[in-house]
Amino acid sequence: MKLLTEVMIFEDMKFRQRLKKLQTAEQAVMDAYDPDIQKARADKNWDEEQGIASMMFSERDSVRSEILSLQHRYITKQADRLLLPIPKFDTKSSDWIYSEYSGRWTLSPDVLTRLGREVRQERRERLELTFLWPSAMIGLLGGLIGIFTAFWR
Repeated sequence: MKLLTEVMIFEDMKFRQRLKKLQTAEQAVMDAYDPDIQKARADKNWDEEQGIASMMFSERDSVRSEILSLQHRYITKQADRLLLPIPKFDTKSSDWIYSEYSGRWTLSPDVLTRLGREVRQERRERLELTFLWPSAMIGLLGGLIGIFTAFWR
Protein backbone atom coordinates (compact mmCIF):
# COMPACT_ATOMS: atom_id res chain seq x y z
CA MET A 1 0.00 0.00 0.00
CA LYS A 2 2.77 2.41 0.94
CA LEU A 3 4.77 1.61 -2.19
CA LEU A 4 1.72 2.27 -4.38
CA THR A 5 1.21 5.66 -2.72
CA GLU A 6 4.87 6.60 -3.21
CA VAL A 7 4.76 5.60 -6.88
CA MET A 8 1.59 7.61 -7.39
CA ILE A 9 3.11 10.69 -5.72
CA PHE A 10 6.13 10.44 -8.04
CA GLU A 11 3.81 10.13 -11.04
CA ASP A 12 1.85 13.14 -9.80
CA MET A 13 5.01 15.23 -9.78
CA LYS A 14 5.98 14.11 -13.30
CA PHE A 15 2.46 14.80 -14.58
CA ARG A 16 2.36 18.29 -13.06
CA GLN A 17 5.78 19.11 -14.52
CA ARG A 18 4.74 18.00 -18.03
CA LEU A 19 1.42 19.80 -17.72
CA LYS A 20 3.15 23.02 -16.71
CA LYS A 21 5.46 22.76 -19.74
CA LEU A 22 2.51 22.31 -22.07
CA GLN A 23 0.59 25.17 -20.48
CA THR A 24 3.67 27.37 -20.85
CA ALA A 25 3.92 26.33 -24.50
CA GLU A 26 0.24 27.21 -25.01
CA GLN A 27 0.81 30.66 -23.55
CA ALA A 28 3.95 31.08 -25.67
CA VAL A 29 1.91 30.42 -28.82
CA MET A 30 -0.60 33.07 -27.81
CA ASP A 31 2.17 35.55 -26.95
CA ALA A 32 4.06 34.90 -30.20
CA TYR A 33 1.09 35.74 -32.43
CA ASP A 34 -0.29 38.64 -30.38
CA PRO A 35 2.00 41.39 -31.81
CA ASP A 36 1.16 40.36 -35.39
CA ILE A 37 -2.55 40.34 -34.61
CA GLN A 38 -2.32 43.75 -32.94
CA LYS A 39 -0.41 45.14 -35.93
CA ALA A 40 -2.95 43.78 -38.42
CA ARG A 41 -5.76 45.15 -36.24
CA ALA A 42 -4.09 48.59 -36.10
CA ASP A 43 -3.68 48.54 -39.89
CA LYS A 44 -7.35 47.50 -40.15
CA ASN A 45 -6.34 44.57 -42.33
CA TRP A 46 -9.12 42.18 -41.27
CA ASP A 47 -8.18 39.39 -43.64
CA GLU A 48 -4.60 39.29 -42.37
CA GLU A 49 -5.81 39.44 -38.77
CA GLN A 50 -8.13 36.50 -39.34
CA GLY A 51 -5.39 34.51 -41.08
CA ILE A 52 -2.94 35.09 -38.24
CA ALA A 53 -5.61 34.30 -35.62
CA SER A 54 -6.48 31.11 -37.51
CA MET A 55 -2.84 29.96 -37.44
CA MET A 56 -2.58 30.87 -33.74
CA PHE A 57 -5.72 28.92 -32.83
CA SER A 58 -4.56 25.95 -34.89
CA GLU A 59 -1.25 25.80 -33.00
CA ARG A 60 -2.99 26.40 -29.68
CA ASP A 61 -5.46 23.61 -30.38
CA SER A 62 -2.55 21.31 -31.15
CA VAL A 63 -1.03 22.04 -27.73
CA ARG A 64 -4.43 21.65 -26.06
CA SER A 65 -4.77 18.28 -27.74
CA GLU A 66 -1.45 17.26 -26.19
CA ILE A 67 -2.68 18.47 -22.80
CA LEU A 68 -5.86 16.39 -23.13
CA SER A 69 -3.79 13.38 -24.20
CA LEU A 70 -1.48 13.83 -21.19
CA GLN A 71 -4.47 14.07 -18.84
CA HIS A 72 -6.01 10.98 -20.45
CA ARG A 73 -2.86 8.90 -19.98
CA TYR A 74 -2.38 10.08 -16.40
CA ILE A 75 -5.95 9.54 -15.22
CA THR A 76 -6.45 6.20 -16.96
CA LYS A 77 -3.14 4.92 -15.56
CA GLN A 78 -4.18 5.98 -12.06
CA ALA A 79 -7.63 4.40 -12.51
CA ASP A 80 -6.07 1.14 -13.75
CA ARG A 81 -3.74 1.06 -10.77
CA LEU A 82 -6.64 1.66 -8.36
CA LEU A 83 -8.84 -0.92 -10.16
CA LEU A 84 -11.48 1.66 -11.12
CA PRO A 85 -13.64 1.02 -14.19
CA ILE A 86 -12.78 2.93 -17.35
CA PRO A 87 -15.45 3.36 -20.03
CA LYS A 88 -15.12 0.72 -22.74
CA PHE A 89 -13.69 2.05 -25.98
CA ASP A 90 -16.37 2.64 -28.58
CA THR A 91 -16.00 4.98 -31.54
CA LYS A 92 -19.75 5.67 -31.51
CA SER A 93 -19.80 6.55 -27.80
CA SER A 94 -19.71 10.14 -26.62
CA ASP A 95 -17.25 9.03 -23.91
CA TRP A 96 -14.44 8.90 -26.47
CA ILE A 97 -13.27 11.66 -28.81
CA TYR A 98 -10.81 11.56 -31.70
CA SER A 99 -8.11 14.22 -31.93
CA GLU A 100 -7.35 15.41 -35.42
CA TYR A 101 -4.03 16.81 -34.20
CA SER A 102 -2.57 13.78 -32.44
CA GLY A 103 -4.53 11.06 -34.23
CA ARG A 104 -5.41 9.49 -30.86
CA TRP A 105 -8.63 8.57 -29.16
CA THR A 106 -9.03 9.98 -25.67
CA LEU A 107 -11.74 10.12 -23.08
CA SER A 108 -13.92 13.20 -23.39
CA PRO A 109 -13.26 16.04 -20.93
CA ASP A 110 -16.51 15.29 -19.05
CA VAL A 111 -15.58 11.63 -18.58
CA LEU A 112 -12.01 12.57 -17.60
CA THR A 113 -13.38 14.94 -14.97
CA ARG A 114 -15.67 12.25 -13.55
CA LEU A 115 -12.95 9.59 -13.61
CA GLY A 116 -10.45 11.99 -12.04
CA ARG A 117 -12.92 12.66 -9.23
CA GLU A 118 -13.27 8.90 -8.66
CA VAL A 119 -9.47 8.49 -8.63
CA ARG A 120 -9.08 11.26 -6.04
CA GLN A 121 -11.85 9.75 -3.89
CA GLU A 122 -10.29 6.28 -4.01
CA ARG A 123 -6.83 7.65 -3.19
CA ARG A 124 -8.29 9.61 -0.27
CA GLU A 125 -10.00 6.51 1.08
CA ARG A 126 -6.80 4.47 0.80
CA LEU A 127 -4.80 7.16 2.58
CA GLU A 128 -7.37 7.22 5.37
CA LEU A 129 -6.90 3.48 5.81
CA THR A 130 -3.13 3.91 5.81
CA PHE A 131 -3.29 6.49 8.60
CA LEU A 132 -5.98 4.61 10.55
CA TRP A 133 -3.67 1.75 11.59
CA PRO A 134 -0.89 3.80 13.21
CA SER A 135 -3.35 5.90 15.18
CA ALA A 136 -5.20 2.78 16.35
CA MET A 137 -1.93 1.16 17.41
CA ILE A 138 -0.84 4.26 19.30
CA GLY A 139 -4.21 4.33 21.08
CA LEU A 140 -3.96 0.65 21.95
CA LEU A 141 -0.39 1.08 23.18
CA GLY A 142 -1.41 4.07 25.30
CA GLY A 143 -4.28 2.07 26.80
CA LEU A 144 -1.99 -0.85 27.63
CA ILE A 145 0.53 1.47 29.25
CA GLY A 146 -2.28 3.04 31.29
CA ILE A 147 -3.56 -0.36 32.47
CA PHE A 148 -0.01 -1.52 33.23
CA THR A 149 0.78 1.57 35.31
CA ALA A 150 -2.55 1.32 37.18
CA PHE A 151 -1.79 -2.24 38.29
CA TRP A 152 1.90 -1.58 38.91
CA ARG A 153 1.25 0.71 41.87
